[in-house]
Amino acid sequence: MAAEIVFRDIERTSSLEDYLRAQTEELVGDFFGEGNDPYLKITVYEDRHRDQSRHNHYACDLLLIVRGQHQTFKVSKSSYDLYECVSEAGIALRKQIRRNHKYQISQRRRKPSYRTNDEDVAA
Repeated sequence: MAAEIVFRDIERTSSLEDYLRAQTEELVGDFFGEGNDPYLKITVYEDRHRDQSRHNHYACDLLLIVRGQHQTFKVSKSSYDLYECVSEAGIALRKQIRRNHKYQISQRRRKPSYRTNDEDVAA
């Protein structure tokens, strides 16, 4: 799986980069194999709009493109804590992928045109 990490207005550290890879790559690997050629772009940045208390506000965007299945998933989350922001974005991406996976399974059951050759033999 190809992964690109983009930092804007945040200092790049190896520990932060490792955390981002650990949080996002494992959830993509659970659903998509190497044959689907998934591409993940992680963008982490400090949001310019601060509130009155002058706390830093962070945002995380995850863009997953699965070329083998012609699918695109995009998630944006923001928070005052950078690690919480990344964690929430990973959870939201997992929910999107899982919801799409359940939809595809239901379509295969209803429409014979969505079935693969192996499923036709079993049915």
